Amino acid sequence: MGGETMNNLQEKLAQTIRSRRHDMGMSQEQLAEKIDKTPSFIGQIERGECFPKIETLQALITSLGIDANALF
Repeated sequence: MGGETMNNLQEKLAQTIRSRRHDMGMSQEQLAEKIDKTPSFIGQIERGECFPKIETLQALITSLGIDANALF
């Protein structure tokens, strides 16, 4: 996967997670607790600073009820 494609996916993931979390009225702390990660890690993902491992991505998708197909 090229760098530009990864950046686009990372940005889309960041926006989707942040938006869905807000829609659900969930704080970064609450989401972090649900997936056993730190709130600062959630913040990094939401700012597009990092891309989670597949296991973490699956936990985020499940916890937030996101359609994985919508990300790709």
